[in-house]
Amino acid sequence: MLRRLASSPELVPFRELVRPLTEHDRKRRGDLLRTLRMYFACGANASETADRLWLHRNSLLYRLQRISDLTGMDLRDPEARLALQLGLLATEGEESLQQPVRGGYRKPPLQDPRKAEKRDPRDCSAGDHRSGPENA
Repeated sequence: MLRRLASSPELVPFRELVRPLTEHDRKRRGDLLRTLRMYFACGANASETADRLWLHRNSLLYRLQRISDLTGMDLRDPEARLALQLGLLATEGEESLQQPVRGGYRKPPLQDPRKAEKRDPRDCSAGDHRSGPENA
């Protein structure tokens, strides 16, 4: 049901909310969208999010402030968080087809399923294959 909703025209205004983050990440090879997704995946818990992203908590707080500045949304406001989550949902299809690389975007490489890593089901970053000490 959420997949159908992601491509719905009703989510266009929400997609526009996160467009500044998409632009920022593309221009500066940043991780603001990934940070915001992880923040929501961790229940808006900054300390847990920082741990999962292998960041110092102050670095995460800086990123969250940058997200607020770029979107004009207060992450402490539940309605703003919901609107941003809908925006992330609306961009999910677009983002999964693209990964930033120097000079533009390319499709992600196919992964050999035999080499897929085992995931801890308690890990709130289960959908994020880029986090962890081996990728830091």
